[in-house]
Amino acid sequence: MTNIPDIRRDIIYHIPVIREHLMKLYLYSDVRSNDVNIWKDTICSALSSLPKKSQPGKSYPTSNEVYKWSWLTWEDTIIDKYDYWIKEFVRKDYPYYEFYQKANSYFKWLSEMFGKSKNGTVDSNDIYRKLDDIFDIQ
Repeated sequence: MTNIPDIRRDIIYHIPVIREHLMKLYLYSDVRSNDVNIWKDTICSALSSLPKKSQPGKSYPTSNEVYKWSWLTWEDTIIDKYDYWIKEFVRKDYPYYEFYQKANSYFKWLSEMFGKSKNGTVDSNDIYRKLDDIFDIQ
């Protein structure tokens, strides 16, 4: 059983993996379609549930707290990682701002879903559908 600081740490710990796989979806989904489901599975397994609460009756973090820990904590690192991926692996000019908006949209949605959740989970099918929608995956 955990408390809010532990939940915060758990969220922050998983964001680099999610960020990397969101970049893969954005940059490569059209050329590496066989890997798309693996990337979505990785995103989903990284953060589809929050650690169990410490005591019954205690609440999970609010959607604003989850958003702050998942997006606002890592927002500044996105540009550096994105630039690195573009230079090292893609070698084309992909607009950063479009990826930034898509990633922000995902974390905003995920935070809202956790904020509505009574048991600290987001259904994996909802996550897959949202990723398909945000990243225009057929």
